[in-house]
Amino acid sequence: MRGSVAKKNDRWYVVIEDRDPATGARRRRWHSGFRTKREAQAACNELATAMQRGDYLQANRQTVGELALERLATIAPTVRPHRPIKAWTAETLRTFLAATGDDELSALWIVLATTGLRRGEALGLRWSDVDMEAGRATITQTVTAIGWNIHLGQPKTQAGRRPVALDVSTIKELREHRRVAPSRTCRGGIGADLVFSTADGGPLHPERVYQAFRRAVIRHRLPPIPVHGLRHTWATLAFCRLAFIHVSCRNGSATPTSQSRCRRTCM
Repeated sequence: MRGSVAKKNDRWYVVIEDRDPATGARRRRWHSGFRTKREAQAACNELATAMQRGDYLQANRQTVGELALERLATIAPTVRPHRPIKAWTAETLRTFLAATGDDELSALWIVLATTGLRRGEALGLRWSDVDMEAGRATITQTVTAIGWNIHLGQPKTQAGRRPVALDVSTIKELREHRRVAPSRTCRGGIGADLVFSTADGGPLHPERVYQAFRRAVIRHRLPPIPVHGLRHTWATLAFCRLAFIHVSCRNGSATPTSQSRCRRTCM
């Protein structure tokens, strides 16, 4: 493999000569033109040095489109296919809420289904955050878990700190829930005044809620969705009757991406 310079018209070019490793045929590669022979010779020396180091990149006539297709073929096996959002229809949601009316967590299911709250937001809700007269709840904290350790923290985005409207049926359910679930004193040092709590007043573990929801769905033979699917269901149904920006603000999403996917399920 060797290099030389050659002149074409008023431009100088670097010519790289070698043999095709597959066929053994001699081949020549021309590199972009230079204004002077000195510039071409300097470039030729640099290419020769690159050949010796094994850093030489061969000129390629591949188009941008061909390069893009080649790149896509390379990364395709690593790309996870988009999973459609799982949500119920209004009829299925009504069936679920009616069937679970006597469940221990029935009030939680109603709050999740009628407000679009995330599971952790609903579990972090305190009675002091709920204004039943005004029909409003304020999201100020969330419940998260690392393993079996429960933590109370701030909403994950600034948009997550927000007021959420409560409809008449949800307020009625919360009043009943408060009546049948007397005030509980937290003994574990974490959480107080929680709307949804354990027998000793501590926060419910998110995994326990997930499993309880899963069992209820299976027991009543409903289409399987995760508990987060109640949030998607709320957003999907809300899009059918509310303006897009109102939904984005109410459920505390920082971007409209998830809502835009939900909206397509209504059409």
